[in-house]
Amino acid sequence: MLVIDATGLDVRARGTAAVLDGAPRLLAEGVLIAAGLRDSREVQLRLPAELNGHEAALLNAVDAIRSLAHVTTPRMQLEVQRDSHPGPWAEGPPADASRLIHTPETWCRIALLFAGASGPEASLLTLRRGIKQRGLVELAQSQSLRRQIDAWGGGVEVAGQDPVLVFDDGLGGFLPLSAADVSCRPLSLASAGVVPVPSTLMVMAEGACLLRQTRRALYRHWQLADNAEGDPVRPLLARAGRLVAELTLGRGDAAHLRALDEVALGLGVQGLAAAWPLGSSLRYYREQWERHARRESCPEGLCFEHQAAPCHGTCPANIDIPSFIAHIGHGDYRAAIEVIRRDNPLPLTCGLVCPAPCESACVRGGSNGAVFIRPMKAKAAEHCLADGGYPKPEIGRTAASGSASSAPVQPVSLLPTTCAPSVTRSRSWRSRRRPAECCATAFRPTACRPTSSTRSSTRSGRSESRSAPAPRSAASMPSARTTTPCSSASAPSARA
Repeated sequence: MLVIDATGLDVRARGTAAVLDGAPRLLAEGVLIAAGLRDSREVQLRLPAELNGHEAALLNAVDAIRSLAHVTTPRMQLEVQRDSHPGPWAEGPPADASRLIHTPETWCRIALLFAGASGPEASLLTLRRGIKQRGLVELAQSQSLRRQIDAWGGGVEVAGQDPVLVFDDGLGGFLPLSAADVSCRPLSLASAGVVPVPSTLMVMAEGACLLRQTRRALYRHWQLADNAEGDPVRPLLARAGRLVAELTLGRGDAAHLRALDEVALGLGVQGLAAAWPLGSSLRYYREQWERHARRESCPEGLCFEHQAAPCHGTCPANIDIPSFIAHIGHGDYRAAIEVIRRDNPLPLTCGLVCPAPCESACVRGGSNGAVFIRPMKAKAAEHCLADGGYPKPEIGRTAASGSASSAPVQPVSLLPTTCAPSVTRSRSWRSRRRPAECCATAFRPTACRPTSSTRSSTRSGRSESRSAPAPRSAASMPSARTTTPCSSASAPSARA
């Protein structure tokens, strides 16, 4: 089988779309030549979601070539596989010798070689941020990378003495600009520790934290290995990502660096593309790794801090989403509701009408789809309501009464302006809300819940409540009308 692999590590690359739309006939000729030499009858075109619809020009070119050759009985079947993802391998699965996999640009070169065309060897490269010139250019393989970067619009536009070259959005490796005096031939770039044929290039400032960039690239490679065959692939990538994550959180040491050196070697031996970002980062930015291992400093000042998950940081109510999802995974719905009600007193309502911005920030959105966070919240609330209701929060004793049973429920307007330690729940370290901002949500469910001895009615825009007599004198009771906040004379218990 012949495979035209139009997928790439960086979805912002424009080279593949340019070949499919601008040279479909040349691409079809290269595939048909290889099919005749290998006697292949199956051709597969793998298209990512961003290029769906770009196969029309290639299909028309294949039909035109067949009509010119007077081929009436098609021997070759062309299958279009849409919504494809790139694999974790650097050059295809090593054990799959029955498939010849090349990019559209490589198939075009096959047709040019058989036609006897001569010209400069070059590949298509998309320039992104950090370089004065943007867009699609030709990367000449015979020239050095540094010289071509200086020629593209005048070089880089970021500050610093030694900026960082980022290939394929970090998934293809990192290279300092001072080490870019290498040939752009595939073998030379591979010897430098980066992707042999990059599709995109951008430049970051010198003070960027390469550990965070490497961690992000390894996680993306781990996602790409979701459907990969072979047991040791995903565990090895998971181990690499775990070691880097521990270093960024300040939990690593020198042993982690030695383990990462072994993992990077193992990734390269198995032919995995994750060896590019990990190996190049360890090779050129070793000082950053050693500083993180000693817990000294981070160039950006972002490591060694516990950051909230993207879904948690995006939630308007600041709900600890990873914690309550973990409780749901263990079947503990009441514990999940307890976590939600620390910040949101209405889990079921929020689980039905919330616009769910957290799902847009879910890290699983780049692989097989975001987690359905909002329905899970509603499901946990339904289970709790079916089992007897939400867990009741614990309310401490008031200072004005001698026992908790004789203490009346305070209206919301009489609540103190700060949360007392006796009535404040322990909050997650990821919460960024100040204690004074959680009073309304922490006390409102209990203070406003009607009981058997309390009835509320609304007349003429006023709220009135009649409570059952309490074993106290009338002079010590607060006023029943709560249309406005109580003054200092009418709220002695709140002042106390």
